[in-house]
Amino acid sequence: MAAPLFRFFGKASRQLTQPWASWRPFVRHFSTPAAGFPPLQTYTEEEAMMKETVKKFAQERITPFVSKMDENSMMEPEVIRSLFEQGLMGLEISTEYGGTGSSFFSSILVIEELAKVDPSISVLCDIQNTLINTLIIKLGTKEQKEKYLPRLATDMVGSFCLSEVGSGSDAFSLRTRAEKRGDQYVINGSKMWISSAEYAGVFLVMANADLSAGYRGITCFIVDRDTEGLHIGKKENKLGLRASSTCALTFDNVTVSEKNILGKVGQGYKYAIGMLNEGRIGIAAQMLGLAQGCFDHTIPYTKQRVQFGKPIFNFQGMQHQISHCVRDADQISHGMQHQISHVVGCSIRSLMGMQHQISHGMQHQISHVVSGDAASDLSWGCSIRSLMGMQHQISHGDAASDLSWGCSIRSLMGMQHQISHGDAASDLSCCGMQHQISHVATQLEAARLLTYNAARLREAGRPFIKEACMAKYFSSEVATLTTSKCIEWMGGVGFTKDYPIEKYYRDCKIVIE
Repeated sequence: MAAPLFRFFGKASRQLTQPWASWRPFVRHFSTPAAGFPPLQTYTEEEAMMKETVKKFAQERITPFVSKMDENSMMEPEVIRSLFEQGLMGLEISTEYGGTGSSFFSSILVIEELAKVDPSISVLCDIQNTLINTLIIKLGTKEQKEKYLPRLATDMVGSFCLSEVGSGSDAFSLRTRAEKRGDQYVINGSKMWISSAEYAGVFLVMANADLSAGYRGITCFIVDRDTEGLHIGKKENKLGLRASSTCALTFDNVTVSEKNILGKVGQGYKYAIGMLNEGRIGIAAQMLGLAQGCFDHTIPYTKQRVQFGKPIFNFQGMQHQISHCVRDADQISHGMQHQISHVVGCSIRSLMGMQHQISHGMQHQISHVVSGDAASDLSWGCSIRSLMGMQHQISHGDAASDLSWGCSIRSLMGMQHQISHGDAASDLSCCGMQHQISHVATQLEAARLLTYNAARLREAGRPFIKEACMAKYFSSEVATLTTSKCIEWMGGVGFTKDYPIEKYYRDCKIVIE
């Protein structure tokens, strides 16, 4: 087998050394079929229509309540009603039960669009569609479906109960137990951090029906809100997602029929794992929408906010990058002082080598700011070569301690101020700011592709766990980056409630968890 392979690669390598005309047909033969594939990000006509409809709905029906709901830590009843009226709480429930009869991918699009306006609303919609409805659709008996799906599609919120005080990340070490008594089960225990608990009408509760079996005893029970012994605790006063209620639940001899078991006894841990994998795609959509909403609110402001006589869209990016250089210099100076003070026999050369690496990082960043031909000679009176020469002296000369350790941010900012007022300031600073904006925009698009890919795989019934984890991780990273950058770009007002940026920033911290 090896000989034919070597002959094939040998022939291919010889072809590469020949004129283009001799091997162009070979390339065309392999590249032509790919032309028939659609772009990575495409929507069906129905999906595009739903995306646009939800976008308009969110802007018109949710936006007016966002600040009030965040301030009061309370979901507006009118908003919940409107979600049901639009069919957004029963997206995958079939029309037979009063649902929309849509797809999983459509649910992800809806979650994303809602998160652009208010992540708290997207949490409510996400849990309802990717956890509650999906579990009952997949595992429910005919009677359970007939009883709960019509209401979940039209007027009843559901809540998923897994986490406990001592079992958050290690969810399957839960202590809530369900003791079998005849044809009934008696549930005792407590749950923490239960989303939507304040207004939920039904709870899917994970409890252990066989303690001796460990996590293999975990079973899913359907518990109605009005069941005796179920107590909903005080709402948490959270940093973010304040409109989304998060409460503790206590089960004091809560008695349910064995008909309330969802799926099979002892299979709850499998159901939870499966649903949480799908939930990761929902969280990715939340983070994606949150980041996009924050970004969309910020960019217009950067074109309006004027500093030093020009919009910050055209100015402040370079200052930000220079400050990163200052930060790096400060970090290395403190690091070197620490090592010199505490490490016996430390080699000065190794320390200078480390400083040299940082200084070259600064050089790269400065070159990146000015870009292109400007790196050789800045027409506005400050030669990059002279800056690099100074950097070379700093990293290699005897004055390293004075220059790098005593580096003043004001002096660098003063240098930047001179740079910014030169002839080429407009073009160069514009590159700096627009580079940051384009970087964030690219990250957002990459997160969207990862999220959509995971959703498409799940919808197609193909393995998607890896892709779901990647989507959640990357979208969370992008949301953190985006909200942090937007706060910086907005300046002081970014931290005030006059603009929604600080809310996106707070909400991001909660959704990640």
